[in-house]
Amino acid sequence: MNKPICQLECLSPPLTKQIIDQLITWWESIFQTNFAWLAPVLAGEEDSFTESTLYLFRQSERIVATSRLAHSCSDERLGCLGEVATDPQFRGRGLASKLCQLAIDDFENRKGQALFLASENPAARILYASLGWKPVTQSNTMAWLRDGLSPDACIADYLQNNSHLPVKITPGGPQY
Repeated sequence: MNKPICQLECLSPPLTKQIIDQLITWWESIFQTNFAWLAPVLAGEEDSFTESTLYLFRQSERIVATSRLAHSCSDERLGCLGEVATDPQFRGRGLASKLCQLAIDDFENRKGQALFLASENPAARILYASLGWKPVTQSNTMAWLRDGLSPDACIADYLQNNSHLPVKITPGGPQY
């Protein structure tokens, strides 16, 4: 018997409350942690700071895989990838790889240079490495870099070439 085909969707905030609630519930079941903090982002409350694109596969109404690209509005060179997840019943089909590659392609097409993600999952880190991601020294962070620099060299270069930027320590938020 043939398996039903998954449909690809690309969504940008603001998302409807229904899809936000569905995504948060799904992510919480996959990651076993609270995702309520992401509701305002998906509702579009951070759009002036970060441009988000959600990539997902569905089978009918069921979410089966996701990834989310967050692209800085203040520095188009920077972005991050998150919420990469696949329903356990759909793993091993390359869905996460396809969604991650779509995010990388979109980031690259927007002239992005350094895309970051954090993962402690060894299997996920192997997937990311197969897509060109490199580990950042002494962290659970990985980076995809357009110009082929090592992540450490990229960070050092960014800090050195942007030393004119004001530095102050404040509580985190989308505007920083």
